[in-house]
Amino acid sequence: MTDLFETITKADERTVPWPFPSDRKRAERRTLAAFTEHAQVTEAQWNSLAAKGTLAGTASDFSLSNEASKADIATCNVNILALDLATKCGWAYATRSGKRRGGTERFSSGKNQQNGQRWLAFRQWLCDVSREADGFHVVYYEDVRRHVSNLSARAYCGYLAILEAWCAINNVPMVGVGVGTVKKAWTGKGNATKDEMIAEATRRRLSVMDDNHADALAILDYAVKQEQ
Repeated sequence: MTDLFETITKADERTVPWPFPSDRKRAERRTLAAFTEHAQVTEAQWNSLAAKGTLAGTASDFSLSNEASKADIATCNVNILALDLATKCGWAYATRSGKRRGGTERFSSGKNQQNGQRWLAFRQWLCDVSREADGFHVVYYEDVRRHVSNLSARAYCGYLAILEAWCAINNVPMVGVGVGTVKKAWTGKGNATKDEMIAEATRRRLSVMDDNHADALAILDYAVKQEQ
């Protein structure tokens, strides 16, 4: 396989007098290239991540308890994954067969681990949840343009980059939905608070774990209506 970064490195060396990128950075780039070339981390790697506590999450099937609630989230024409991207990621999916599941998943690097372990964990989780749902036809995610801190912005962009790579490999379209659009569609208020997002899920008789899960349910509701 042609080294994607070999040409880039040579170009850098011609234009930059200082030796850039460093050997360490080149190794990191090659590792990333190899990672994005494959759809999955090996089972041994995945088990290692789980054993070290990199992954922690909660999930549940969610059903609608009455006819009024069933009208709130319509029948799917396609398999849809909805994501509220963050280290504590809210997620929900619905399939054409009627399966609906969601929750929160925490992706963080364990003690004495490299920070990049969370990207590996997120990538593997995408593979796992896709297999569970028999594949996705589209992914909807909350398109956040303003962040409370530089750290949250870096984390969001990291998860978004991994999601983009995964979707590209698996030929799955992505649709970003603005924060205000999601809130407005879910509650009728474009500036709804976290508590109001949770309250709306409860009103619809949906079991919700936290505000991240509520956001994912709101994104899914919006997505299903768009895909009808």
